[in-house]
Amino acid sequence: MIDESALAGRSGVARLLTELAYDVFDGPVPIATAPFRLTCTVESVAFSTDQAEFVRSRLWPCPPNLVTSASHRVTWVDSEGVTNVAHCGSLGPTVPIVAREATLALWARLRADARLAERAEAVDSVQSDLLAAITTDKVPAEILRTGVDAAARVLIQHAYLAGTTPYDEPAGFAEEVPDMTCQHCIRTITKAVGEFGVAPPEFDLETKRVVASFGSAEVRAQSFAAIRACGYTVVPGPR
Repeated sequence: MIDESALAGRSGVARLLTELAYDVFDGPVPIATAPFRLTCTVESVAFSTDQAEFVRSRLWPCPPNLVTSASHRVTWVDSEGVTNVAHCGSLGPTVPIVAREATLALWARLRADARLAERAEAVDSVQSDLLAAITTDKVPAEILRTGVDAAARVLIQHAYLAGTTPYDEPAGFAEEVPDMTCQHCIRTITKAVGEFGVAPPEFDLETKRVVASFGSAEVRAQSFAAIRACGYTVVPGPR
């Protein structure tokens, strides 16, 4: 059951934070005031036997390479002297390092913005109670700080997933299955493409649209053949 009061509370917090920080991130954000040099260490990583078995037994139909695309662990000291550890895939260590430096720059902007501080001081008791009830950090600047960090992590993951496909745009792997009608169809197609390491697609039963990410043209062709073998028609989208 959906907790309507919790949803309303989260919406209220989102509106409040938007009102407090709507112009804080306007304009370019300098990543550094002067050139600096970073040195990183990159080590290979792999699933242990137990981790691989957990993925296979508990997270089906997601194959290990879609649970995490990380192939290496990267360690570095950022521009503020803090040691960081992250994981990276085919795009290498640049993505997490740049994301960290962008995060630091945005955090600095939050700290320095007098408008945000002034608005936060004006938050009334009702708004403060809302923040305390819904959020962990409670203080607007800290909530926004956490949001910046979370957004950076999400963008990193999207970058790694995008790097596993040969397509530049989401429409490049959008398909249409005109004879798909129900949840049984969704389960059947999901299982069929999952045999080739394809993550569960997004389905729209009204438009008959299916969006899936294929690791290669070969996997795409194999997936189409598997769907057709289940009795469905596949109309390929633009590539």
